[in-house]
Amino acid sequence: MDHVFGTTSFRGELAAAVQGMPDAASTTQWLIDDRERFQLEVFEFEHPHPKLLQQNSSITDIGYNRLIFAVRTVAEVRQAANEFGCSVDLMTDSPDINRVHARLVDPDGILVELIEWPEKVSGSRSAQLIGLGLTTADLDTSVEDMCEGFGFQMCSDVFEHSGCWSEQGRLQKHQTLQMGDMYVVASQYRDSRPRPSDHQLADIGIMNFAIFLRDQADFAACMNATQRLGMRPNCAPLSVGNEASIVYNNDRQGFSVEMIFLAPKLWGLYGFKHPSLADRVLNWLAERKAHFLYGRGAPGTSNGNINPFSYKVATSIDIQACTEQVWRELENFRDYDAWNPMLRNVSIELTPGSPVRFEVRQAGKRALKLSARITQLDFQKKLAWKGGIPLLATGEHYFMLEKLDESSCRFSHGEQFRGLLLPLLGRALKRATPLYRAMNQALKRRVEKLATGSVAANTATETRAQE
Repeated sequence: MDHVFGTTSFRGELAAAVQGMPDAASTTQWLIDDRERFQLEVFEFEHPHPKLLQQNSSITDIGYNRLIFAVRTVAEVRQAANEFGCSVDLMTDSPDINRVHARLVDPDGILVELIEWPEKVSGSRSAQLIGLGLTTADLDTSVEDMCEGFGFQMCSDVFEHSGCWSEQGRLQKHQTLQMGDMYVVASQYRDSRPRPSDHQLADIGIMNFAIFLRDQADFAACMNATQRLGMRPNCAPLSVGNEASIVYNNDRQGFSVEMIFLAPKLWGLYGFKHPSLADRVLNWLAERKAHFLYGRGAPGTSNGNINPFSYKVATSIDIQACTEQVWRELENFRDYDAWNPMLRNVSIELTPGSPVRFEVRQAGKRALKLSARITQLDFQKKLAWKGGIPLLATGEHYFMLEKLDESSCRFSHGEQFRGLLLPLLGRALKRATPLYRAMNQALKRRVEKLATGSVAANTATETRAQE
């Protein structure tokens, strides 16, 4: 997909009403492909603070469970994914499966299903988003809502769902739904884990999907159909004459579905095609107004000030291993080349003030060579180093460990950038955030694998000693 545009203007009273979250504030990026009115919208919420996916999240958990991509070859996608620290695993060779299926987990833990189906991939692209999965407690109600409310049609199991995702026989029933060239695969599993009681759209995961209506009459008809079924929107639809309408609707089980209509002249401004210069100017003005009224964060938050010369990357992940085990791998810099998708060739001596030399991997580009000095060191708790050019652009990169219990901890990882050149580097810094998350995921996989092996070895030793 092509990244075409983005905005930080979705914040304040209107955003809060539409998304159903007080003081909502986010940075939004838009991706498109060759299809008209298609868009993948990616949110990074500043407020409310997003919660991570549940521990040991599974496709059987209630909620939107995966993105589904058609690919020309799994091997091609695997090579690209590995550069970002994501693993791609082939799925079972069940006799019920005719196509090659694979699963990918992104750095945030979001599940992606890959299906070798080149006929579904347009142009010269290597992959195309064609659907998403939904796990529901009441499949019949979900099917009725999607078909009678939003206009989907039932179709055959084109994704071979029953063969790929039976989950040891827990799959009770499922139905594939189609609207044009997009699909929703709805499933009902035995003993599904419900969504957390404090779940909100800002949490990490698939927040909803959107239906793009052709005109205001179609929008009104769809709204009436959903209300007859008993669905409830977060607020009354926001409409601007015959130019635009938007609402976040909620089906009868609480799953969010966005309904939107935009006149073609607004497509560039809201990321449905490449923006014109006028679109960029209008977005810049909207961002300035939103930041003036509501700040970089939301009203009432500590991040409410606007500072164009400061930018912070903040990520975290929970790891099923004690802080000692995680720290051991963090300080083992010699092995970074073998597993770390972000940092390599790290030369460091763990003493305050010591120099650090390292390279930052960049997908498809030559690694960036940098140097810094250690500014903070608290063994098994925090390590930070700072580099750059004073006044112009500096970055303090940090790693922090927080004990959760005897066998788990939280790894926080980020960087504080400051300097006069930051207004020119803003977009590049935002695109760098996935690298931090990719390292988090790679560290989690490595440490948990080593921790599991250590437990197994200790158990075997104890068993032999008892014998």
